[in-house]
Amino acid sequence: MTDSTRHKSAQSGELARTLVLFSILLAFSPFSFSQNLLTNPGFENGTNGWTLDGDASAQFTESDGRSGSRLTHWSSSSSYTAETKQTVTGLAAGTYRLSAYTVGGETAGAQLWANCNGQSFSTPIPSSPWGSWAQVTVDNIEVTGTSCEVGISTENSEWTSIDDVVFELVSASGNTEVLIQENATGFCSVDGSVDSDHNGFTGSGFANTNNAAGNGVEWRVYVPAGGSYQLEWRYANASENNRAGSVVVNDTGVATVDFPSTGAWDSWSAATATISLNAGENSIRLEAISGEGLGNIDSLLVTGNNPQAVDCGTGSGGVFRPDYLLGADITWTLEQESIGRTYRDQGQTKSLERILVDHGFNFIRLRTFVCPECPGGYLDHLYSGAGPTENWADTAHTIEMAQRVKACGMGVFLNFHLSDNWASIGHQERPSQWQGMSNAQIRAASYNYSKGVLDQMVAAGVKPDMVQCGNENNTHVAGYSYNDWTGFSGVMNSCLQAVRDTDPDIITVVQHGRPRPDGDFPFWVDRIFGSNPPIDADVVCGSTYGTTNNGGDWWDMFNYVINTTGKPVMSCEYTNQRRDLVNNTFLNLPNDMGWGSFIWEPTAYGDSRPFSFSNGVYSTNSAMDEYARIAQQAGLPVPSKPASQLQGTTCQ
Repeated sequence: MTDSTRHKSAQSGELARTLVLFSILLAFSPFSFSQNLLTNPGFENGTNGWTLDGDASAQFTESDGRSGSRLTHWSSSSSYTAETKQTVTGLAAGTYRLSAYTVGGETAGAQLWANCNGQSFSTPIPSSPWGSWAQVTVDNIEVTGTSCEVGISTENSEWTSIDDVVFELVSASGNTEVLIQENATGFCSVDGSVDSDHNGFTGSGFANTNNAAGNGVEWRVYVPAGGSYQLEWRYANASENNRAGSVVVNDTGVATVDFPSTGAWDSWSAATATISLNAGENSIRLEAISGEGLGNIDSLLVTGNNPQAVDCGTGSGGVFRPDYLLGADITWTLEQESIGRTYRDQGQTKSLERILVDHGFNFIRLRTFVCPECPGGYLDHLYSGAGPTENWADTAHTIEMAQRVKACGMGVFLNFHLSDNWASIGHQERPSQWQGMSNAQIRAASYNYSKGVLDQMVAAGVKPDMVQCGNENNTHVAGYSYNDWTGFSGVMNSCLQAVRDTDPDIITVVQHGRPRPDGDFPFWVDRIFGSNPPIDADVVCGSTYGTTNNGGDWWDMFNYVINTTGKPVMSCEYTNQRRDLVNNTFLNLPNDMGWGSFIWEPTAYGDSRPFSFSNGVYSTNSAMDEYARIAQQAGLPVPSKPASQLQGTTCQ
């Protein structure tokens, strides 16, 4: 095939340098662009030094490159994959840049990419007029390990020409520090007061806790990567005794620190501890161990990989609740990824949760099952396209997904189905492990199971912000009818009590699957909250898939909840087809009692979706832009988390 034939449809286009354009967060020492770290970057020695994956015959070198030879990806096959890659070792920690020159091409399926320390950085390779070489660049590649894999990929019937690939160090990294003073960003609270009646303090004063065990001071920091960080407190202790403190990170005790006497309240010293922080936001609390309380705490200095003080927010107990919850249930994500499916936004490959963040979403709902691997359980009824290769939607997978969600700065809404399989209207089977138990034993099992999951999530640093016990419990839960109120309420309230005992500030939710008059919704509301005992939920949510009169029934039913119970309401399931109708309803409910909405599995459920699917890729379409509009209408930021605060995290 001649060049003129191969390139006849190449069109000029503006170079899109769209992906991975993060603001640099780390404080770097000055460093100019360094030498190219790649072997045979111009393909003058063929493909020596490069690994060829996919169709090797579709990866070859030709003359008339930008300088000497060039790499070409092309095959006469209508469906092929070519990946030319190279692993670079011996890297120093820092920020790197990957670039290459391209010419011609039908490149809709072509990417320039780097995989470093478990994170992916990439950008599409655009078409360029034949004879006019254009540079494509992936900037701000943060490297914390010692190696990266870089490459060029082309798929399907596309073709690509590449030359002069460069991978270079931009700037080396080092530890930085952040100092947090009282009444400043990052200082959350003190169980006492901020005083200034002793000399020598810095800032506006010092934190003076009330003298009792358990009282303390709390701070909040953001770090771009998990790892070890040093904490240093400036303190004064005029008593003769050591006023030791317990260091609690993300609600888990991690260290004990001595604060020996400094001899006087205006004599200041320092105490330190080295602890581990998770990527993203972390709460740090120093608590008194003895009844004498702590010494006076003047400041906290955090040293490590670019820590930053962050606003503690207005939510109590570290629970995240934005003014409006623009949410999605994306529990199928890990299952979809297990069979090689990926997500793309404007031609850029990203994680699904990052795409949602970039369009204003701020909350994610995750469902979990008691024993998905048990006979008749969730693994026997998968609808995601994945196989029963792992115990999908169990506690471990829920934690894995919650960590990804939290790294993106979004809230976690945990949905206990209280079943081994899908719990929905008419399908509320008792977990197999609870079969044959007495009512009292089932109540205990509900509590112990729920508390066990929550304890594991807290230990992993992903305490949920909101928890739903049961799913679409119109008439049944875990095999109990609500005509057996002792059994029904026992299962529900035991789960809800486990939430209260984990953190009383976590928001609790109960769900109805058809919040309309023809779904007996008013009767259900009266039964749920008017029986003895009532269901101990803070919020009522509904599955708003269908409506009998263009949303008027939702308006009436959710106003009924607000007027009779005083509780806020949400849509916890809907499809893109009802996007505007649902969100307009909840945004306009009186007194801000419409808290938000959660679209259900937006990649793969419903007749109208904000993603189009082709060749294993879920790509955003024009409908996704409408969610950014809804976020802005609700007064929410878009993206919901600035890219500068996500740089270096797993949210890519």
